This record gives sequence, C-alpha cells and structure tokens, in this order.
Amino acid sequence: MSTSHWPAVLLALVVTVSPVMAASAKAEAGAEDERLQRGLALAAAHCAACHAIGRADVSPTRINRNSSFRDLHRRFPIKMLVEATTTGTVEGHDEMPAFDFSATEIIDLLSYIDSLSPEGTGKYVASGRGG
Repeated sequence: MSTSHWPAVLLALVVTVSPVMAASAKAEAGAEDERLQRGLALAAAHCAACHAIGRADVSPTRINRNSSFRDLHRRFPIKMLVEATTTGTVEGHDEMPAFDFSATEIIDLLSYIDSLSPEGTGKYVASGRGG
C-alpha cells in the first residue's frame, strides 16, 4: 500500500473504532454511576447516623464532626481502607461498630468516598478494584 493511502486508512479506522470506544466508555461510566449509587446507599444505611456522607452535610454526632466522608482522605491512610477489601471488615474508633461487607460492597463504598475526595488526593480504589 502506498503512503498516499494512509490518511484514508487511518480515517476509516477512526470512523470504525470511535463508536466502539465511545460505547465502551459510556458502559464504563454507567457501571461507575451504579457503583457510586450502591456506595451511597450503603453509606446512607450504615454510616449517615453518625457521619456526614455528602459534599456539604454536617455529621449528626459531635464526636464525628471531623470525620466526614469528604475529608477521610486527610485523616486515614488509604492502605487502611483498602485492606478492608480483603478482610471484608470495616472498623473505626471505639464507638463505631465493625461492619462486615462483601468485597463488592466495600469497593462500592470506597468508590463513593473516592468520588467526594478532591482530584489528586489519592484514591482508595484503583480501577474499580481494591488495591
């Protein structure tokens, strides 16, 4: 094939591959949205009674005023929370009960917490998996 055909070949490749890539990206975004919704539901069910779980809410208990989910990246080592994906247990301070979650539930919850952290602060979950 002569070099004069390369622009047409590249254009054909882009036209063919772009919709597939866009569909894949849309599916991944949809899966991420579902993961975040599941994480938010877990936070609402198990954590909101004591912790601020949103972007601007206030913790309902005085003891947890400094442990909002949006600020966890400042107070707790990422490794500590990621280890929960292997043990299935989330433990906090003396007043906090231990919670047993499936690995998927922990990834959902940590993904939700990640969504509240500013970009560049380090993530608890990489590529939708613990670790």
